[in-house]
Amino acid sequence: MPQGISRKSDWKAVFQLNGKYNILKDEKEEVSIGYSLYQNLNSKLSDFNITQHLLELSGGYNLSQSLNLRGTYSFEYTFVGGNGYDYTHSITPSLIISEGNDLFTILEYRYRKAHFMDSDLFMDNSDRTGSNNLVGITQYIPLSSSVKIKAGYYHDEDSTRKDFWDYKGDKGFAGLRFNFIENALIYLYGEYYTKDYAGINPLSTDKRKDRAYTATITVTKLLSDRYSISIGQFYTRNKSNIESYNYSRAITSIFLGARF
Repeated sequence: MPQGISRKSDWKAVFQLNGKYNILKDEKEEVSIGYSLYQNLNSKLSDFNITQHLLELSGGYNLSQSLNLRGTYSFEYTFVGGNGYDYTHSITPSLIISEGNDLFTILEYRYRKAHFMDSDLFMDNSDRTGSNNLVGITQYIPLSSSVKIKAGYYHDEDSTRKDFWDYKGDKGFAGLRFNFIENALIYLYGEYYTKDYAGINPLSTDKRKDRAYTATITVTKLLSDRYSISIGQFYTRNKSNIESYNYSRAITSIFLGARF
């Protein structure tokens, strides 16, 4: 978190392009390749414009009517302010257990290898280079044809070049989606994420401990089969025992979507 941007507000334009091609798809198995481009342009804080390229290769195999094995390899490259920020390789196998009537459970593991690069804004960024292991479970529960719930828990551990960046994290989350209004979807989401770091942080004499609360609400109106508009509000509060990482952030958004 670079110094000098506290209590700043800004407008930004966001563009995201997602594409997917099915290489193979039948009743038993499927293979696809996808690409995503994310770009934001800040009105004032242009040094923090983000460009992100994401390439994914995914596959799935139906072991039975109730068990589906899936796997994804992804490569992600991110620029901040036009400078290389990081690139990552991730492998994510998962098992989808179907209990019937749109009720299903996902068991997931992810291994992520990240390489961070130094820049004028992030001079010691490479200290964060390392790996992350994550395990998690997500449960999807349909309450009715118009109301669906998801809830889950993740545990992850980060191992880096410097022990003050190493952490163990636990995240609990829940989401509620409903469409009582014709051609409109309302989505509520909340999570609580704790991180306990291993080493003494250079900005303090203590080990860093973060407790982050996040809440979002999104309303999406389907204008047609291809076009939609979404309005959202995001809020996060990160409580940390180190002042530099103690912050709150609110983002109001409006997005136009198109599918082809």
